[in-house]
Amino acid sequence: PPAPPPPSPPPLPPRSPPPLSPPPPSPPPPSPPPSPPEQPRGMSIGSGLSTHHCSGIRLLDADAIHAAAARRQALGIAIGKAACMQALRPGSKVLAAGCPSLAHLDLRGANLSHATLDGVDLTGTMLDCAQLEGATLHNTHAEGASFTGANMAGVRATDFTFERADLTFVDLSRAELRASVNPTVAVIGHLSRANLTGASLADATLEGFEDSQDVVLDFANLHRALLSKCVLTRPSLRGTRLVASRLDHTELIG
Repeated sequence: PPAPPPPSPPPLPPRSPPPLSPPPPSPPPPSPPPSPPEQPRGMSIGSGLSTHHCSGIRLLDADAIHAAAARRQALGIAIGKAACMQALRPGSKVLAAGCPSLAHLDLRGANLSHATLDGVDLTGTMLDCAQLEGATLHNTHAEGASFTGANMAGVRATDFTFERADLTFVDLSRAELRASVNPTVAVIGHLSRANLTGASLADATLEGFEDSQDVVLDFANLHRALLSKCVLTRPSLRGTRLVASRLDHTELIG
């Protein structure tokens, strides 16, 4: 008999198509442009002296200063400082009047325009909203003093110390602030940790501040200001206006 036919080979399994490669990742959406720093509510750049910030402070006249002096005498506070309070007038020469120290006094709203405060100790003094236009503060120590909203336009100050001073919203337009270098004492004059938020420094001159750290100039107006021979370490310049300002041999570090 004929031989049976050989068995047919088993059917091959169906071929699966090769796996599809995943689509390339879509590029990330473009990041939005950085938004400008948020400006504190109710504050314009370099607003300087503001009636809004001084609305709650009554300007001191001569009678008010004399009354404050009498109250201090009644409380047994040093007669010397009470006499100094009476010497605080526009154009007065405070040190010549026998007042070497006004430290920690409340002189908010005092009118000391064109006064000579050279060599006077203003450590911790409250001079918020004071009128200091055209005053001189040579060799003045004002560590931790408060000048919020004060009118200091045209002030001239050499070798002064405003370390940790509050100078927010101060009008320092046309001011001349200078520090000198003494071979034995190094730099005389500091702005370290001074707060100049919202201050007006238009047409001002800052010269020789070679060792000032952490100065805050947020939203300050330095239009046409001159910074000469200054070294400011870690300054804060959020929203600072520097149009037409000049940085002559000046370094901003960090």
